[in-house]
Amino acid sequence: MDKRALRMANGRDLLRHTLHTLQSTFEHVSVVGSFPDSFDISGVEHLADAPGVSGPMAGLMGGARVYPESPLFVAAVDMPDLSTGVIRCLMDMCQWGPVDRIVPAGKRGVEPLCGVYFPSSFPILETVAAQGYFGLQHLPLRERIVSGQFLRDHGDLSDWGLRSLNTPEDLKDYNESALDDVLASDDTPM
Repeated sequence: MDKRALRMANGRDLLRHTLHTLQSTFEHVSVVGSFPDSFDISGVEHLADAPGVSGPMAGLMGGARVYPESPLFVAAVDMPDLSTGVIRCLMDMCQWGPVDRIVPAGKRGVEPLCGVYFPSSFPILETVAAQGYFGLQHLPLRERIVSGQFLRDHGDLSDWGLRSLNTPEDLKDYNESALDDVLASDDTPM
């Protein structure tokens, strides 16, 4: 797990926020990756990354190897505004026909770390990883891409709902936008 997952964003621990959001939607939640001993993930199943694989692909494959017959909802831990509405909207689309994954598209394009991966995708992930490709973009998968506008209309999507905090600048921008939101909603005269 990347250290940025342990950062605070607008006063919230990102991993705890993501776990709470997922646990309020799903009966079973697992975390995948390595964590410092000082970080408490008790009460949640902890899985190892797939050996020999790097990046987010390692976590996805770690989960797929433990649950090879189950669809997996994947969420990055550094998505500060992930909501149950977005998750439910994506899960509702599982009934719309066979695909390998269902992922949303936001302002930065497709977000492969917030979506449903079906067992039909797991052999493809194994094949591309064996060839040394560990990215989750541009995979040869049948996918349903859900627009940000659809999620805004049906899934309670905020401006940061599909954005990961990948850089210190992202974290700064998020914290500033959260402060701007608080100031805009405060109707106390100055």
